[in-house]
Amino acid sequence: MFQWLPRLFGQSAEPSLADEGSDRSLLEQFIASKDEAAFARLVERHGGMVLGVSRRVLGDHQEAEDAFQATFLVLARKPPSLAGSGATLAGWLHTVAYRIALRARSHLARQRALERSVAAMQPSETRASEADWSDVRQVIERGSEPAAREVPPAVHSLPP
Repeated sequence: MFQWLPRLFGQSAEPSLADEGSDRSLLEQFIASKDEAAFARLVERHGGMVLGVSRRVLGDHQEAEDAFQATFLVLARKPPSLAGSGATLAGWLHTVAYRIALRARSHLARQRALERSVAAMQPSETRASEADWSDVRQVIERGSEPAAREVPPAVHSLPP
């Protein structure tokens, strides 16, 4: 339907299978022999789309880069089997990137809410009172007495 769109931006509608290999063949190469060049080509080919999805969902460049890395880490650890399924690697990567970004956004929202609640706490709730410190001083002073520094006999009987 929009086959003219890639040509408008100076790209061919389909990558040259002879020069670059199809996504399926690059993925099979990576799965079979952990070929780093094949994986790098997949990242190069689909990285922009994955980063774009992550940016749109998260709105933060640094968080989007983290989601980008997580997406390709999933690809490296659990590469999909596209054989006979009609699914595309681009579609699979889009789905994974979207789900990872949604989880990251949820985590960020919880973290920000927690930070807001901590910031809203009254100063008396976050600072120890002078009475609390007097208790600590008493424990420290008691610990400096000679009897408190002696090692109980049961400790000497423990194996090394």
